[in-house]
This record gives sequence, C-alpha cells and structure tokens, in this order.
Amino acid sequence: MKTNSRSRSWLSLGLCLSLAASALQPLGDSCPAPADPAENRCEHFLVEWDSDTAHPGIGYSGDLNLGEALQKAELGLVELRRRAVNGGWQLEQDVIFPFEDVRLMVVESAGRRNPGLIWREISKGAGRTVFAEWGQQGDQLSVREWSSKGSTRRTLDLNGTLYLPLALQEAVRSSGLQAGPIEVFDPLRGQLATWHLELEDVAGEANNGNLRQAEFYRTDGSLAGRYLFDGTRLVSFRWQLGGLRMRRIAAEEYAQRRVLWGLDSE
Repeated sequence: MKTNSRSRSWLSLGLCLSLAASALQPLGDSCPAPADPAENRCEHFLVEWDSDTAHPGIGYSGDLNLGEALQKAELGLVELRRRAVNGGWQLEQDVIFPFEDVRLMVVESAGRRNPGLIWREISKGAGRTVFAEWGQQGDQLSVREWSSKGSTRRTLDLNGTLYLPLALQEAVRSSGLQAGPIEVFDPLRGQLATWHLELEDVAGEANNGNLRQAEFYRTDGSLAGRYLFDGTRLVSFRWQLGGLRMRRIAAEEYAQRRVLWGLDSE
C-alpha cells in the first residue's frame, strides 16, 4: 500500500490516538456506547468451515504448520476484546487466516479528539485501511480510506442513531436493540447501510435458559451477521450463510493453536 508522507503521518497519529482512547466521553445518539463501560472482556474463537463444499485452505503449501488444522477444517482465529479506558470504552477485534496470510484488525473507541473506528485489512502485497470519525456535532461521519488503489476522503451525513460494527455487536449482546431496521456503517463496503435485525430464542444447552440468536440482513436479503448468545456470553457467530463459522474456545486453546500453527513461539 502506497501513501505519501503526509497520509502516513496522519494515519499514524489517528491510530495512536484511537488505541490510547484518551479523554473518552459519550457521543450521544450518534454513537451508542456499551451498556457497562466498566466491564473488561477478552474472548477467543476458532474459525471453522461447516459446509460440505471444499474449504479455501485446501492445497495450502506454505511454511506454517497447518496440515492437521486444515484437514479438520480449522481455518483461523478471532480475538474480541473490550477494555475500560479512562471512564470510557474501547472495542477491539483481531482476525487471522494464516493459510491465506490475511489479518483483519479493528479498533472502535469514543473520545473527544478521536472518536470512531480504524479498520485494517492486511495481506501479502496488499492491504486496506478505513478510518472513520464523527464530526463535533455528531451528525456527520468523516471517512478516510487507503489501499493499493490510492486514498479517498468523504463525509457522510447521518440521520439519527448509527452503529459501528463492534458497537452493534455489543448492543445486541446486552439486549439493547429491538427487531427492525438498524443504521450501520459497513467498513467492508465503506458506506452507510440499513440492516434488518431479527431476534429469536432457540433451544439448546445454556446457563441462563434458552440461547438468544440475533441475525442481521442486508436490503438484498444477504446475511450480514448471525450471533448466538448464552445470556451475554457470545457462543458463536458468522458473517455469511454457509462456510465460515466462529466457535468460542478457551483462552488456553487459542494460545495453543497460535503456537502449534507457528504464529507464536512457545
């Protein structure tokens, strides 16, 4: 990814401010905060292929120790973090597909100087970064994007409550949303979108009664996300119909796979 020195400096400054999440404060209706800002959380998930069709890792010939994992259709790992920072919150997501050498890192935070989102897609020889922040009045979203194709900047006008992806996940986790249309910023497409939320209680073993399922659909009917909760505990999720599913695992299993796959040293 090629950027000029001014763009690199601007991006580095924004990333540092977001990760620090300094001087955090609520953003009002334009940025719904998690229900309990004092709660810290770290969750781990194994990315599995649950379709009868051949998974995309077939034929891997790289240097990582992925043979056994790919035979079992284990394709990647996800870590979700939520941290209380200076009385506010920061949400983080780290997704890695080692057989493709692809990584997605997401940070969402609320702060006086730098509220918003950083979305980084990293792959060999390519990449894409999306940076979004609210205007001072909370009625606009400023979006910068960098990729191998260059950089763009645009301002999106907002009308009412808008959710970023991880904040949306937090809201449905805490049962803070009702079924119906939800306005979101979709970083994959770099634009505002209306998703339709469907909620359902499903049978299954759970510590707090029946499991809760939340599904988000785009206007074309495609699935944008499906999340299964046991109370407020995220059990599994997926971003599309068929294929990839993220299943909750213990922190020890996550660490063991990172070492086994050659991502970390022992």
